[in-house]
Amino acid sequence: MDAAHATALAAVEARRREAMEAAEKRQQDQQERHEAEVEALETRATLKGKRLSWAFSASRALLDETNAELKRDWEDMKRRFDARESRADDVANIKGLKQEVGGARADLRQPED
Repeated sequence: MDAAHATALAAVEARRREAMEAAEKRQQDQQERHEAEVEALETRATLKGKRLSWAFSASRALLDETNAELKRDWEDMKRRFDARESRADDVANIKGLKQEVGGARADLRQPED
């Protein structure tokens, strides 16, 4: 029985070693897959960051261009406004208001009786 027992024990030990080697192989394969997945995620994250950075830069450039254009338009309109001819009715209105102010000042200067 010792020989049969030894043979059975050797067979059990061989199956245990095979199972352990298979488990180690599965663990190694899983570790390699995990590392590959992590690397792929890092690559995608880096690319996404670069795309976002590019989009932000492009948006910023467009904003700066739009702001510069708006500033040029505002400066042109201000220059045109400052150089415009006065309207006759505005001039007459201002003249009338100045006369009223002059009259009011004169009334203030005269002592009351």
